[in-house]
Amino acid sequence: MNAPLVSIIIRSKNEERWIKHCLEAVYEQTYKNFEVILVDNLSTDGTTQKAAKFPVKIVNLEKYLPGHSLNFGIEHSKGEILVFLSGHCIPVNNTWLENLVKALADEKIAGVYGRQLPMSFTAAQDKRDLLITFGLDEKIQKKDSFFHNANSAIKRSVWKQIPFDNNVTNIEDRIWAAEVLKQGYFLKYTPDAAVYHHHGIHHGGSESRAASTLEVMEQFTFVKNEAGHGRISPEKMEIVALIPVKGDKLEAYQEVLLQKTIEYAKSFSLIKKTVVLTESEAIKKIALKYGALVPFLRDHSLSKEYIDLSMLYEKCLPLLESAGIHPDLLVSLEPNYLVRPEKLISELISELLNRGYDSIVPAFLEFNATWKSENNERVDDGEIPRSKKPPLHVTDKGLGMVVYPELVRHGQLYGQKLGRFIMKNRFSKVEIQSADDLANFKKLLMSTDDNRK
Repeated sequence: MNAPLVSIIIRSKNEERWIKHCLEAVYEQTYKNFEVILVDNLSTDGTTQKAAKFPVKIVNLEKYLPGHSLNFGIEHSKGEILVFLSGHCIPVNNTWLENLVKALADEKIAGVYGRQLPMSFTAAQDKRDLLITFGLDEKIQKKDSFFHNANSAIKRSVWKQIPFDNNVTNIEDRIWAAEVLKQGYFLKYTPDAAVYHHHGIHHGGSESRAASTLEVMEQFTFVKNEAGHGRISPEKMEIVALIPVKGDKLEAYQEVLLQKTIEYAKSFSLIKKTVVLTESEAIKKIALKYGALVPFLRDHSLSKEYIDLSMLYEKCLPLLESAGIHPDLLVSLEPNYLVRPEKLISELISELLNRGYDSIVPAFLEFNATWKSENNERVDDGEIPRSKKPPLHVTDKGLGMVVYPELVRHGQLYGQKLGRFIMKNRFSKVEIQSADDLANFKKLLMSTDDNRK
């Protein structure tokens, strides 16, 4: 018997951060007879561009309502089985789709929904909610109308009798489920078709209470399985390093610094492309000589004094994408630093992905008295012994920061969830601004090495 065609309906709205991971997992499934319909609610980020790299059918929906968007996607589909997956959910393994389809074999089953597991950085109350709601026991529901369309499948034949409500603003899944139960159908929950879902289904409650509940839960085997918490693999991401360079030409010491910065970026296997942002043909030739890419020359106006790094990157991101470079993560490296830790960028990327930060930046701990110069206002906590004094975090984005393109697209570098990576080597913060700086700093480093001998 031939495997029935499955239509996977994915709803999206500005899912640039997630859609590539979602679709990669979908196209790795053992069950191969499927089509993917992306119902996009006029995303303003890179969602559709990233999705277009996969063989998906993209349909645009101007006004979003949950049931209407599903019905709209189904109308553009052909499958006997309809699978619904949120654009920010990632199938746990390559048998996810096979297990959803298998769970619909009984003619009495109208719909099936699968397990949802947290990411490593999911908030404690959301982890708790997911682990309580989506357990390890398969079950048939004859009266309980709980159903969840972040990860579910239904039969087209049933949908033709009972479509989703086009007008409700939420819980379209449970409204549909209640109706099919009234018609004598059953629902099924299968833990074998699991996805990672970075937020919970209740989005609330006391953080401290949730954390304590979660601590107890995680001591017991009933919340553990072979998949564990979801983690995004950086090896599969398109990570692009950006090196901004101002001016029309480089002095000798500046070329040395640019060369070192390009070589540093290229030393990381996680960085797929190293791009120099320059307005100068002369600097472009130098960058190309050392192995960087220069897909375009930026406008001279972007070198004006009032243009900061966030404004520069905001203007350059669309130019990168027009050149066919669609980054999942951006690594910013300014060519004024000589001492960067060997593993800094790998560590920044790992922290960002594992903790769910929007961006992450190196930071140095400062215990000394610190003042605002314009009004003589003291910033630190005053004359307290260092052992008792909370340090200030002095960040240095020029040394190397990691940020999602979705922030850059809106002129931001520091997201709402900012990671600060504490640096231990104080030499790393030294910024080289002249040939004398470079010469003196090299002497200092040589002197330090001699003293160590």
